[in-house]
Amino acid sequence: MKAQFSYLARCLLFTFILSNSLGVANPSATDVRKALDTDRGILVVLGNDAWSLTSELAKATELTLLVQAPDVAAVARMRKAAEAAGWLGGRVYVERGGKRIHLARHMADGVIVGAGADAVDVVRVARPGAAIFIDGELSRAKAIEGLGEWTHPYHGPDNNPQSTDTIAKGPYLTRFLATPYYGPMPEVTVTAGGRIFKAFGHVSYKEREWPLLNKLICLNAFNGTLLWERKLTPGYLVHRNAMVATEDALYLADNDSCKVIDAATGKVRDEIVITPTQQRRGSAWKWMAESNGVLYALVGKKDPLDETIKGTRTQSGWPWSGMGKGYAKSGENYEWGFGRTLLAIDLKTKKVLWTRPEPENIDSRAMCLREGKIFVYAHEKYLLAVNTVTGGTYWKSSNRKLLDAIGPHNRAQNPIQGYSSSSYAKAGGGMLLFAGPQRPRLTAVNAKTGKLMWTHQEGNFQLILRPEGIYAMGRAKRNDGALLDTSVILDYKTGKVLAKLNCSRGNCTRATGTADAIFARGYRHGGTMRLALESKRVTRLPAMRPGCQDGVIAANGQLYWGPWMCDCNHSLVGIISLGPAGNFDFEQKAEESERLEVDAKAMRALAASVAKRRVVTYAGDWPTYRQNNKRTAAT
Repeated sequence: MKAQFSYLARCLLFTFILSNSLGVANPSATDVRKALDTDRGILVVLGNDAWSLTSELAKATELTLLVQAPDVAAVARMRKAAEAAGWLGGRVYVERGGKRIHLARHMADGVIVGAGADAVDVVRVARPGAAIFIDGELSRAKAIEGLGEWTHPYHGPDNNPQSTDTIAKGPYLTRFLATPYYGPMPEVTVTAGGRIFKAFGHVSYKEREWPLLNKLICLNAFNGTLLWERKLTPGYLVHRNAMVATEDALYLADNDSCKVIDAATGKVRDEIVITPTQQRRGSAWKWMAESNGVLYALVGKKDPLDETIKGTRTQSGWPWSGMGKGYAKSGENYEWGFGRTLLAIDLKTKKVLWTRPEPENIDSRAMCLREGKIFVYAHEKYLLAVNTVTGGTYWKSSNRKLLDAIGPHNRAQNPIQGYSSSSYAKAGGGMLLFAGPQRPRLTAVNAKTGKLMWTHQEGNFQLILRPEGIYAMGRAKRNDGALLDTSVILDYKTGKVLAKLNCSRGNCTRATGTADAIFARGYRHGGTMRLALESKRVTRLPAMRPGCQDGVIAANGQLYWGPWMCDCNHSLVGIISLGPAGNFDFEQKAEESERLEVDAKAMRALAASVAKRRVVTYAGDWPTYRQNNKRTAAT
């Protein structure tokens, strides 16, 4: 399988091998591979004598290598060798430069430099845990405090899509653009250990999405490198809480078991199977969540497999019809993710700690876990809080007023509301909250007692739960021809509107929260909408839009978009990552004395060549970019 590499890496550099002009005790290719523990990624080495190690690694691995050297002749020599081998501009990049490394922050998986290297710049480009060789001595880049993970499909087991990452704050600079450019749906994303895991489902509308149908891929979270991919069961509905990421493993559930997939290699290293004695009503996994080393699961009868759709649409956009005979028509008769047995499993020993049978079908879309409680809902039957330690009952309510407040299922499966497979319960602020595409209203329940607290007449909200209140991101409504913004901040205990937000989310796309902002699809102008939490100011990132079922993911100190299947009004597609700009001066002036690099020898040679050839110029010539060296763009 050929590696797919970051677009930015292809434009700039991926592996960086550099030694200084005084010479350096370069490690062997074997030492480098052992230190990296992967044959895909970015590595950095400064110097004029980098070619021997570079060529060995290019032959033995799928790394993309950048060589950076100060000497013009050395650069020319290594470029010629890389071109002859067929690597230049694809696997190997050769740059002229000094100690300043030509990479964005935290993009390198390894850096090889000589004595006297700029230690600050090495730290800048090395991702956490990267292998750093300085004059042949190996060390590791330190962890960065504040980097968050997104371990469950809705960030955590409480289903609250609010990141705990404290680094990914605005303003932003691009980190990388990566492939794949488009993907089928449904789509689920989780992250952990510096890796991004994406599961793609069974519906494609265009041929460009076919390669990822029913696929699971893993990417390097810091530079977008594809690390591995594997097939999923065709037609299995992936859009559910059935995938959990940890630092060294991905737990992936399906109709038969929970696969324990090695995070580094993509190979199944173990399997957790529910036996008939543990569950007599079916052993297919419907939902799961991890907390403190324990995996909690809902199991039941096997779910139906839907047909895989290989669309051949050529028109722009995509319709809400044509999603197959099953998933497309789900709604009131939604049939995926129901079970009747709850279990708790110790991840180290795989020992089942407790099981709990339920008399009614449990809807996994309304399950979440927070502060020692698993919240369980049997539609129109009862609402339940289960003790995570014992499997016992905290409280159980069949109160008619409560069940009526949660309400009947809306069909959803339309652009205004969204997907019927979306989770519609979230826990936080001492409350259990029901809202989303299938709900007729927003309903708040006391998480300690199970008592109905309040309802809000609108249910089509994407909720983000923050300490200061409930951010209910609504879709704009029309009133007498005018568009009315419906997004508000609500009080947890009373449901009172604390503030009206001058924005509305765009259609069905999931809203997500970061340390300083809330993101959604822009409603009026497309692209991405950013609501600054402190000022409540709304701005746009017009170049790309969030995927409907993922939204903007914040983890590893970065923001991630895509891929998705749309031809919406934007210019960037694929996997897009932004990171904090730090002290970058967006208004800085380019001083010629600081920026212009002159090679006097080459200039004299060029002048002599021009004089010898007696070059004639004409008034209408356009000899260089934007007409001339002043870039006047005028003739």
